[in-house]
Amino acid sequence: MKKFRGKALATLLSLALVASSLPVTLASASTRNSQGRLTTDPENDEFWLVNGGTSTDLRSVHDFDGYVYGTIPLVTKDREAVDDIELSSISHVSGDRVCKWDIDDDNDGDTTLSLRKSDSEGTEVLAILYKGTYTDDDDNDITVKASTKVTIHAVDKYATVIGDASFSDPDVAGTESPELDDDFAVQTMDGTADSKELTVFRAEPTNNGSADESKTNVLAKWTKMTTVEKDSENDPDADNGINEDSDDTNDVYYTIKTSNDNIELANTTTGAVTATVADDKTGNVTFTAEATKKAVEDENVADDDDIKVKVKIAKKILVNTTDTSFTIYDDDGDTMIKANGDGKEIDGGYEVNFNNDDATVTVGDDANLDSVTGTLKTLDINEAKIDTIDLDAGAVAVEDDDAKVGNISTDGASNVTISANVTVGDIDVDGAGTVKVESGSVGAISTDDKVEITGNEDETTVSTGVITAKTVDIDSDDGKVSVDGIVSAVKDGANEDTTIALTGDDVSVKSIDFDYYATDVQFNDFQGEISAPKNATTEGAMLETMDSDSDVTVIGNVDVDSISIEDESTVKFADKVSVNNLDGSGTMYIGADKLYVGDDASGVIVKITDSNLKADDTIFTADSDAVDEDDLDFYGFTVKKDEGKNTDTFKVDQLSFAGLMMNKTASKVVLGDSETFTASAYAPGTSLPEGYSVEFDMEDNSGVFEVTDNGNGTATVKVVDYDETFSDENKATLEAYLVDEDGDEDDDYEVAECDVTALKVPERTFVSDTNNDFSIAPGASYQFKITASAAPAMVAGTAGVLNVTNVGKSGNDYFIKVTAAANAAGKETGLYVNGTKLLVVKVAGTPSFVSDTTAAVKVAKGASYQYKITAATAPSFTLGTAGVFNYTLVSHNGNNYFYKVTAVGAAGAQTGVYVNGQKVNVATVA
Repeated sequence: MKKFRGKALATLLSLALVASSLPVTLASASTRNSQGRLTTDPENDEFWLVNGGTSTDLRSVHDFDGYVYGTIPLVTKDREAVDDIELSSISHVSGDRVCKWDIDDDNDGDTTLSLRKSDSEGTEVLAILYKGTYTDDDDNDITVKASTKVTIHAVDKYATVIGDASFSDPDVAGTESPELDDDFAVQTMDGTADSKELTVFRAEPTNNGSADESKTNVLAKWTKMTTVEKDSENDPDADNGINEDSDDTNDVYYTIKTSNDNIELANTTTGAVTATVADDKTGNVTFTAEATKKAVEDENVADDDDIKVKVKIAKKILVNTTDTSFTIYDDDGDTMIKANGDGKEIDGGYEVNFNNDDATVTVGDDANLDSVTGTLKTLDINEAKIDTIDLDAGAVAVEDDDAKVGNISTDGASNVTISANVTVGDIDVDGAGTVKVESGSVGAISTDDKVEITGNEDETTVSTGVITAKTVDIDSDDGKVSVDGIVSAVKDGANEDTTIALTGDDVSVKSIDFDYYATDVQFNDFQGEISAPKNATTEGAMLETMDSDSDVTVIGNVDVDSISIEDESTVKFADKVSVNNLDGSGTMYIGADKLYVGDDASGVIVKITDSNLKADDTIFTADSDAVDEDDLDFYGFTVKKDEGKNTDTFKVDQLSFAGLMMNKTASKVVLGDSETFTASAYAPGTSLPEGYSVEFDMEDNSGVFEVTDNGNGTATVKVVDYDETFSDENKATLEAYLVDEDGDEDDDYEVAECDVTALKVPERTFVSDTNNDFSIAPGASYQFKITASAAPAMVAGTAGVLNVTNVGKSGNDYFIKVTAAANAAGKETGLYVNGTKLLVVKVAGTPSFVSDTTAAVKVAKGASYQYKITAATAPSFTLGTAGVFNYTLVSHNGNNYFYKVTAVGAAGAQTGVYVNGQKVNVATVA
């Protein structure tokens, strides 16, 4: 949001005073719609409603919107506050249609949600749309919208489930179900068998279907029904409920039995049944509850059908001792866990579950675990394999290069540290924990607090996926750091400041998204490139150099609130820049007419990167009356201002020679190749002083580069060596300086510099989904997905083998299809992208089939798509990923075979479609 400067505000106030004395007709502000965002998840997004009400009033939830959100967290997309927020609309998304709704527009959007009929039963997913209003800087009234989803379960009055007897109704009735969903552990640390108390729960309206509308609430309240073990001594059909010979069991409503002999049942004094694991055997378990005659006759249950629930006796050990120090290790091929005394065997890929926030756990010596779960203090991983770490609380450290660890998640103020050269999955810290990565490769990282990435090891790259955090510190230090992207985030979407700090000369960050937070990107002794940040217009969003040694290049169009450039530091902008506040005493490199200033500018040295410049050329523009001619320091020229109604234009007034400029400020040259650089007079359009000439030198050259001064203002740099051990030796700076007629350097003029880096092989500017050599049949096709910032060029090295066709793009993903020539059997060719060899394709065999579909397809869930495969013999039609689509051979006619695929997976799920082992295309569930 723009800020008013003092004189601009005074002018507006004076105009307002004049206008107030005149009769005016006010035009209404324009009204528009805008997509907003809900900054937190719903307080409740799942509900159980009890049917049976004979009227709509008796099967309704009043003020339903208040149960989803107490206070609706709707803001604009760029996190501006929104007024007059209310629930605007509800729509059916999927499932059974069990609900209807009434939104009272005259009562601030108060919503009544009702079951459609007295016997409505099933599950329905609803979308809820919220609206609010916002007035922008141009006095436009904006209607802001955002939506969320909730799930409604409609159950019969007195419907029953088997659940854990410890369940109690939540603060908001009807937002949880007691139905059992936790597996049993096959072992426990102290040797006592794992057990659960089970009982039958009955659903009833919270206020028992009161005839008083104001008290009616069909949100489910779950009541325990007295339950006993079913055995040979009781009879559910007995007249008095369970056992004709006993008077103290008349109120029993259910008996329960188990399908697994390894579960023993025993009655409790509280009307529940204890289910206990009897032996160290895993397996599935089905519990079945039967209603007694008394329950049915007293109409205390919806029906007399059996109730079933399925769980497992899982490969899990409950660590239920009071010990606080544990070791998990390998003993002659068996994985063991040990506290005090003898170790306990947990071989076979167990889940180990802790429930002790003082427990310190060390895993090593080739231990092999499926997962570690629960609550602990610290988990240190040495030479071990753990597929998943999913903790309710606890710090995690991976400390050994031989460790193998999948995804890591932990809650609370828990830290995660990766200090070993390993490959780890995604890391998710749900709380104020710090994630530190000092070595290895990590997937996506998410935390409510801080991420620190440090390249501590010489010549070793630390890499991560996309980082989502409030604070991110990245330092290449002695090594390298490569990050797929950074997204600013604050817990619960609060509008707080965030920070990204970048340090070192070997940091690569592919993208930065401020997500409309007031993010401050700080460059500390940073030398390198970053992509222009996205969504960076929020007041306080900033790019700033923190010291004189930073030399930053920003690629892409920049639209940011503030830029600050420290004295002697440089920021080079490859494209356009729009900024509200520009300050500092360092140097900005930018093209002519590519800078726009919204509020103010001061101090920065501006150097124009164009190869030519002349009087009256536009240098930059600014909001009217925001910047004066002398606010910035223009190197090699002065400016004059042409004032406009809304925008002032600053043009070249006079040019003067100030020094030299190079045609590039940075370049990468491959071993064995060379590049020629040109130095010319700066400002562009001026000339060297009479008798002066240009000479070149290479600073910090360790013998990797060979420099030839061509004597005409150009120099050729060839890479003649490459240092495999020390990457810094492959970097040097080409300098161009002025000498007078006597051959002496004149220090009064600026030296031009270009940072040159030697590469062993060409650097990839793209990411391919396929990187290994492969074969295809004559006439067959294969589709690549190439991710790049600009359209990639794919070519075949040998003509007549493959035809290359661009078939589409989505964002930065480009889809390129290669088709083998029909007569190319036995031939092969290299495929090159942007001049870099990707892989080799060999044409092998004879054409085995032709598909009528080779491009990617999207199919709505439940819908179908048909392929026609033409082949001499019945083809083999298969799908690469199970559970996404089902397929069937519909028919065939001659050599034409018709296969139908039906989408059954979740939206977004994908699978490859293969015929005779060759990939035809990719099918996606829409």
